[in-house]
Amino acid sequence: MRSFSALFSRALLATLFCCWTSALPPRSAAATAAYAVASSAAVALVLLPQTVSPGRLHVHEGILPQRARGAVFDMDGTLLDTNDRRVESWQAACSQHGLHMDKPTYMALTGMSGQDIVDRLCADQGVDLPLEARRDLVTEENRLFKERGLPASPAVSPVLDVLDEAQRRGMKLAVCSGGTRDAVERSLSERGLADRFEAIVTSADVPHAKPEPDIFLLAAERLGLRPEQCVAFEDAPMGKQSARAAGYLAVVDVTKLPGHPDGVGGGGNDSGRAFFHGNLDKLVYVDQSEGFVTSERGQKCGLLTVCAKLVGLGT
Repeated sequence: MRSFSALFSRALLATLFCCWTSALPPRSAAATAAYAVASSAAVALVLLPQTVSPGRLHVHEGILPQRARGAVFDMDGTLLDTNDRRVESWQAACSQHGLHMDKPTYMALTGMSGQDIVDRLCADQGVDLPLEARRDLVTEENRLFKERGLPASPAVSPVLDVLDEAQRRGMKLAVCSGGTRDAVERSLSERGLADRFEAIVTSADVPHAKPEPDIFLLAAERLGLRPEQCVAFEDAPMGKQSARAAGYLAVVDVTKLPGHPDGVGGGGNDSGRAFFHGNLDKLVYVDQSEGFVTSERGQKCGLLTVCAKLVGLGT
């Protein structure tokens, strides 16, 4: 119904424009041709989506609801573009112990503690590693990532835009990561981000890591807030499941933000239902099956969304 409303509003605008041009008094052949081109352009608006010009993400109500008082961010793949480098370090460490790692496997497991990831790999691949070897594998992966991956992992610009807006609104901020405390604090400090957060919670702080809700519950507690007052920002299934189980107000899938390196066109899942929510330049997606609030990459309705609002179709 929403997409029909948007299409109808475009058609209405194009029709009104064409009627207006046809009602004008006769003019020269050049003017008539110009009117024809303009009319064709108006009709094209009905059929062709407009793309968002590059630049700073406009943070709208669907991403940061006004009633939210806290914003809790995952780190790997959310604040920092670490996923590909993490895969490389896991591959190198796993190969020494007869285990296999690829990006789909990593994305399915990321958010869990390193020890839990190794345990899952051993179980799924039928490899019986002694406990000491499993711990050595985690230590080696962390070492490789610190030496090679971390220096090459930039911050994710659209997520920083959200962070900036949350801070501007006076929201309480926290990081909630399955990584080790040393790695998380070092990663944030080297990018000048550590001082922006009131709380940094890692898997070492809770009895159960993601996908259990413990880590997000503790983050809200350390901010002095209830879970339903907080919005979580995550890129991976384990993290989204954890925040949802904790009862957060909203769980934002950051891979749907325009410009995210793992977003739509780069491996992101574009499931969801579009609706207009607060801002006239963006579409917000809600995955009703999982309750995730997301934002569509690279699409907007621009002026025609304004028309939909004016005629009551886009609310």
